[in-house]
Amino acid sequence: MRFAAALAAAVGARPLWLDAATHDCWVASTSHLPYLVANALAGSTPPEAAPLVGSGFRSTTRLAPTPPGMMMDVLMTNSQNILAAARRFGEAMSRIETLLAAGDYAALQDLLESGGRAQAQLVEANERGNPL
Repeated sequence: MRFAAALAAAVGARPLWLDAATHDCWVASTSHLPYLVANALAGSTPPEAAPLVGSGFRSTTRLAPTPPGMMMDVLMTNSQNILAAARRFGEAMSRIETLLAAGDYAALQDLLESGGRAQAQLVEANERGNPL
């Protein structure tokens, strides 16, 4: 482990020691699902919307061009964790859709603020180098 820690430090990384099951669960949400979401957004955007593609779209879909061959093994071997992450994401999108359809903009604003706080907490915990 000392060699791995020294190697990580040499390249400016912070090692995080995890068992394989925890790693697979966490990367399903932080790596694999973002790839799929980027692809879904890029694939569901009408081509005629191209003149309006800006920095938000570009940053959100940046992972979409990753060659599928690089991801297929990961998607196949971690499918159960990815499916669980996709279900959580789908439920979150459903809540947004329901609030939009109902015109409940106060609740939608609360939900969006909650998502912003969650993102800030995750990024801060990452920058501190320890999980929440």
